[in-house]
Amino acid sequence: MSILRYLKPSFLYANRRLIPVYLRSYWRDARRGAVEATHRTRALLARHGVGLTGNERRLAALRDKHVGRRAFVVGTGPSLRISDLERLQNEITLASNQIYVCFGETKWRPTYYANWYLNDADIEYPRIDGIERCVKFLPVAAMKGYPSVRNAIYVRHVQRNYYPGLPEFSYDALCHIFWGGTVTYLLLQLAWFLGLREVYLLGVNFDYKIKEENKSDSGINPQWYSTDRDPDHFHPSYLPPGARAGLTSLHLHEASYRAAKQAFEAHGGRIWNATRGGKLEIFPRVDLDEIIPPAPKP
Repeated sequence: MSILRYLKPSFLYANRRLIPVYLRSYWRDARRGAVEATHRTRALLARHGVGLTGNERRLAALRDKHVGRRAFVVGTGPSLRISDLERLQNEITLASNQIYVCFGETKWRPTYYANWYLNDADIEYPRIDGIERCVKFLPVAAMKGYPSVRNAIYVRHVQRNYYPGLPEFSYDALCHIFWGGTVTYLLLQLAWFLGLREVYLLGVNFDYKIKEENKSDSGINPQWYSTDRDPDHFHPSYLPPGARAGLTSLHLHEASYRAAKQAFEAHGGRIWNATRGGKLEIFPRVDLDEIIPPAPKP
């Protein structure tokens, strides 16, 4: 057999420098496979009520909690208005990142909150811990070294910045959730896990006005620094001058949105875009004023 040639002393000697490289690679793949199998087994047990940790039991209890309901995934784009949030007080909402900068101006609070990367942990961690009246989804890896956050559920987050096709979509947050360049993609996977099949995007502009020269060196996830203003978010306090923020490729964002659309529609779900303006045309457009009519003026 041709495979036996790899065991010949002459072949092994000629390729002796590559042997450690291959062994490390195979060992890394074996460890990754073992970890993945462990997570899948734990997720299977949790689905049958045998959660091994309190965190797993809390997460398992949320599976399909909102079947038959609709929800709004709230972005932080410049089109979002405080008055929009006021209208969402009786709706199921999922929001993320620094949405909390507007809490002093509205009684609205998200039903669910997620943050997948802390730009400035010393500032953001206490703000996240202080968010009330909502369940918080946080990544296990990014929150290592920090005390437990109140009302938090920790989720395994698979970080991949490149996909040969569309990003993978997780139907089971008990096992893991996939990164797709934007936290909105994570919220859509969480929405599916919660049993939500009618989802509306709001404040997801899919359009960044920060000029190319303000970005740092090339990279999959380049960093840029805000200047005197932040035109890409809904609130003037969202990104203060000099704050660091990550900006991923819109190509990856687009691929993620297409993956979410495909995943939802393949199983009878639907995603609509209720954002005012913006450049996200992957999902059918709807008018927020028709879904939730504004309150009549006194």
